[in-house]
Amino acid sequence: EGPIVESLGGLPCSDTEMSLCDFEKLLDMLGPALKVMTISPSLEAQCSNPFAKLKALLARGVRPALGHDTACSLEDIAAALQHTLADGSPLHVTHAFNVQR
Repeated sequence: EGPIVESLGGLPCSDTEMSLCDFEKLLDMLGPALKVMTISPSLEAQCSNPFAKLKALLARGVRPALGHDTACSLEDIAAALQHTLADGSPLHVTHAFNVQR
């Protein structure tokens, strides 16, 4: 889970605003063992290059899991879903409904 998460919950502090370059370096370090990563749709939607990190996960065959996000809107979720549908990749959800307002 993470590091691009809006609501940390029990997670340690992380660089939620890391650049795409730094995010890709992290993915390089994790290598092929990484299969699923939680990412917050609201943070991705607000980036200067929206959903670039989500696309980077998809390009590496890593399944994005939407979660740890108390600030996301339905539009943020729909936009994330559009990217995964365009790629034909399944999407996962982390902690569905546990922070619902």
